[in-house]
Amino acid sequence: MLVCGHAPFQEANDSETLTMIMDCKYTIPEHVSQPCKDLIARMLIRDPGKRSTLEDIARDPWLMQDPGWRTEAEVLPLVSRQHLTEEDHAHIIHRMVSGNIASMEEILE
Repeated sequence: MLVCGHAPFQEANDSETLTMIMDCKYTIPEHVSQPCKDLIARMLIRDPGKRSTLEDIARDPWLMQDPGWRTEAEVLPLVSRQHLTEEDHAHIIHRMVSGNIASMEEILE
């Protein structure tokens, strides 16, 4: 949607749209570059096990082609690039509980 200006699955009615989503049938305008089309194709795969991971997407040449673009480490969520110690994890949970974000049981669930 960000590249083309419209949703990849946008049909006449919800039923048709859902069918297109489930079948992963979409069109990409001709003006979109082949590397971008390749990235979109790897992202819009029905089987999550075969779909590109966030790390794969962040390393994709199409996203990295602009020298001003941020590095992979800057675009990935913190949890995917830094593992917490048990102490830090316990501290975060304590802060969430003391800040009334959720109960201990809800967090650990």
